[in-house]
Amino acid sequence: MIFIDGDGPIQDFAKWMVDNEIPLGYDREDTESIFHEKINEIFLKSPMAKYYHYFKRMYDVYPLNEVNVLTAVGNHWPTFHYKEQATRNKIDALSKLGFHEEDIIVVDSGNDKIQYAIDSDGHANTLYDDKWSTIVKWEEAGGHGMFVPECYLRFEEAGHADRA
Repeated sequence: MIFIDGDGPIQDFAKWMVDNEIPLGYDREDTESIFHEKINEIFLKSPMAKYYHYFKRMYDVYPLNEVNVLTAVGNHWPTFHYKEQATRNKIDALSKLGFHEEDIIVVDSGNDKIQYAIDSDGHANTLYDDKWSTIVKWEEAGGHGMFVPECYLRFEEAGHADRA
């Protein structure tokens, strides 16, 4: 099975952050507080990523249920309501880009993706992701990881390669 991360390979979440003057970084309180303020925009207004068409074609061409979106909503939300809203926004945004809701798996964090590295028959699954540390953990768990650097490069250009 093939899994594609939602924000990075499919949506350019980092560009949305730059366009909205949100500080680029990872686990930064100022960034997270702006996410909370923009809860009704987050994910919904992120543009298509550079490789969107490649991944959408893969999704459309491969057999049914062979390609899924596996994306993390983040575990920094102050209340359950915020997290649920962010999750719903993520699913709605990916659905508008042509991915079926039943093919979108939302987990709390990148670490929670790792459980999907091996299928129930013991076969390695493939993950396309823009977070290097997730790729490393995926491969340590026995899966095949494919790094998509676009968002990482945007963070690196802004001096915040701590996103990796």
